[in-house]
Amino acid sequence: MIKVSIIIPTINRLELLKQLLLSMYYFDKDDLKLIEPEILIIDNDSKGNAYQVFNDIKDNFPFVITYINEKRPGLHNCRHTGAFKANGELIAYLDDDMVLSKSWLKGFLPIIQGRADAVVGKILPKWECNPPIWLRKLTASGTFGYLGIINLGNSEETVEPGYMYGGNLFIKKELISQLGGFHPDGFPKEMILYRGDGEMGFAKKFNKGGYIAIYSPQAIVYHVITKDRMNMEYLLKRAFNEGISYSYAYIRREKRTEFIYIHYIKLLLFFLINNFGINKRYFTSILKYYYHRGILFHIKNVKKNRYLLNWILRYKYY
Repeated sequence: MIKVSIIIPTINRLELLKQLLLSMYYFDKDDLKLIEPEILIIDNDSKGNAYQVFNDIKDNFPFVITYINEKRPGLHNCRHTGAFKANGELIAYLDDDMVLSKSWLKGFLPIIQGRADAVVGKILPKWECNPPIWLRKLTASGTFGYLGIINLGNSEETVEPGYMYGGNLFIKKELISQLGGFHPDGFPKEMILYRGDGEMGFAKKFNKGGYIAIYSPQAIVYHVITKDRMNMEYLLKRAFNEGISYSYAYIRREKRTEFIYIHYIKLLLFFLINNFGINKRYFTSILKYYYHRGILFHIKNVKKNRYLLNWILRYKYY
């Protein structure tokens, strides 16, 4: 029996967290003959108090479940705390708004079998209500990072860092500390300048180290897309934040804050001359526009704030 640790960072989404935990009752019994899960809820000091969900479910839950309050803001802090507290040699990270399939535990198998160092599972949308047509178009390919969904088909394959989504990620625990952990991510609005490139930064270090990541079509989760995320305002905010992440990664990599401003002139021209009809091209263009606004916002603030620059250049964040 192989002990694995399932780490769930959470903040103020109690009903969604409850849905996720309830879906674990239905794991494939054959998988449980090989795999012994423990569950760690890492509460990022939620106002809604995720401890109540834990307290309601712990006595009748089919697996060992632990509640940990992580007061330091940031998704990366939750991920690190979960890894350090985990008893399994293998861990899986989940977002708190997922619902798991019966076959989800099969995501551990490529690592157990020695074929991979990490696995990313399929993430399908679970729409809370019918999405607008334009959003259907944006997500038609099956993979759309701004909503954290990934569908590379029904065959296992090796993947590049860009597909190592932290919402459904299986990995050897030892690699978290060996690679220096995750970069900053998931901050509240008032701390958005301290956002980094999160799991993407970790994935790049993983790839540079020569490790292998595999996409598993059997490790399926359903990402609950609530109504408040089915609008352009939400997606523009996500695009803006991704621009901040890009700026962070650039400065960290190049150790400088100079950007080529002709790039932004080209961006503005591209935005102005685009077709403004309600089609996929329009929405893709406006998302790119806000993405680059995020870059400019971040770089301007870094130039004014030495502490922020030092934060970006830190070796590790735990």
